[in-house]
Amino acid sequence: MKINKRHMTIGSFLLLFLSITVVSAFPNATIGTDSTNDVERISWSQLSYDYDNGDYKDDIDIVSAAVEGSGDQVTLSITFQAAPVFDGTHLYWVWISFVTDGEQGSDAGAWFYAGGFESGSAEAFWWIWKDTTDFGTFGTGDDDPVIAGNNLSWVTNSTYWDNLGNSGNWEVAIWAWTSDGTSFAASATSGVSYWDYYPNDDSAWESDATTTEEISNGNGDEIPGFELFVSIATLTVIPILIKKRRK
Repeated sequence: MKINKRHMTIGSFLLLFLSITVVSAFPNATIGTDSTNDVERISWSQLSYDYDNGDYKDDIDIVSAAVEGSGDQVTLSITFQAAPVFDGTHLYWVWISFVTDGEQGSDAGAWFYAGGFESGSAEAFWWIWKDTTDFGTFGTGDDDPVIAGNNLSWVTNSTYWDNLGNSGNWEVAIWAWTSDGTSFAASATSGVSYWDYYPNDDSAWESDATTTEEISNGNGDEIPGFELFVSIATLTVIPILIKKRRK
């Protein structure tokens, strides 16, 4: 049978066009943008601290965050004013709740952290759980984030994620921390540390005054990062539960 080259060319073009259309149709979600030059500087003196907000530490100054899908992969990325640093005196943390008022460790969502949490060395961990009634939709990893330019990102399997088309209903919290040589644990009560948040009103340090504040900061908020300690304590139990469930 004689093949019409013209028809074959048109067919190849249509196949390529459809392939591109399918890939580009996978939903991408820009989580949002954050104001810049708004990093908080906390300087402790005994059990009170001085608060300032301004152009500090561009490597933790959040610019934007996005979730992008391609094939069977989903990439979470955060952009900063300067290149992020993966070491013991930086910490980057993300919690995306797939349900309203979702709690880390117990509700559906995606949770990531990278940096010096427990010691002076850098560590990374993430978990994503689309359906808390189905262990098949739960995934974890301890791979380091990818740093390219001013961007920090993780590539994960789309199986664990909620439909990206639902991103408008997600609740997202991001914060970044660094210090002038103080460990993360110590920075809650001593030394000089720097913090940035998305959304901005998630900060537990900020108050109406810019002078010395009491440790409760007048708002009754918990010290920033306390929820991170609770999350890690909870998450260390989850892999054990999964192994028992699969036996």
